[in-house]
Amino acid sequence: MPQYVRPTVRELIRDGRDRLLRAGVETATLDTELLLAHARREARSQLLANLGEYVLRETAEDFESLLLRRLAREPVSYIVGRREFWGRPFLVDPSVLVPRPETELLVERALKIAPPGGIVADIGTGSGCIAISVALDRPDLVVYATDRSPEALAVARLNAAELGAEGRIRFLEGSLLDPLPERADVIIANLPYVPTQELAELELEVSSWEPRPALDGGPDGLDLVRQLITQLPSHVKQPAACLLEIDPRQYEAVTEIVRTVLRGWSVKPLQDLSGRTRVADLSFFTGSLYR
Repeated sequence: MPQYVRPTVRELIRDGRDRLLRAGVETATLDTELLLAHARREARSQLLANLGEYVLRETAEDFESLLLRRLAREPVSYIVGRREFWGRPFLVDPSVLVPRPETELLVERALKIAPPGGIVADIGTGSGCIAISVALDRPDLVVYATDRSPEALAVARLNAAELGAEGRIRFLEGSLLDPLPERADVIIANLPYVPTQELAELELEVSSWEPRPALDGGPDGLDLVRQLITQLPSHVKQPAACLLEIDPRQYEAVTEIVRTVLRGWSVKPLQDLSGRTRVADLSFFTGSLYR
């Protein structure tokens, strides 16, 4: 016979929230609800519809274990193993970055500008959230996804299989554009762009848990961005586009790199929902690609 403990769902949420707040977690209520829903193997909406229910002893113990991990500042997405992106649930683990809402701007723009039947390459694919979203929303496209981490590619392949994109994407191990077997119409890249000296200033969930190679962009945060821009002429068609997620402070520096390295390319900023420049939108239409 199931054994229940006295606390109700509501009481466990209140207790968990208070403990997380004391630990300095700003999203304490949401995090507690997500963790308890995960322990109960139900959606958060179902949890909130059953606030007066008593909780199975085993569930309460599982929830306590999850809460202790969150108190250690492990990201909720790693604890529950998933994060929603572009309306789909993606598997995540500490070998990949947690997908973020601002990165959806890359998907939105790529879907608009990719030509019918075109070739799109997602560079540094991580969990595969960008490549898979593009492939599922635009079945006419040929999609490549590269990453230098075999562990990240394993996660991306699992996501493709689980979300119905298996066979729609070619996953390639290697650095930046090197693995691409043909020229692309659109390059998408969410590369490491945090300056090395700023890594320690990031919130603990990021600095202590997310993979450092996917964060560390070198002294000015643009080491890999600079390399990719240099590689563009030999890996894109004419016309072509390249979408780069960046720190808003880096837009002018990226524009200067393009002016120095490339001929005939234009750069424009794309703002996220908070009005900050989040994507450098590079485009090339005619002429010689090299300066």
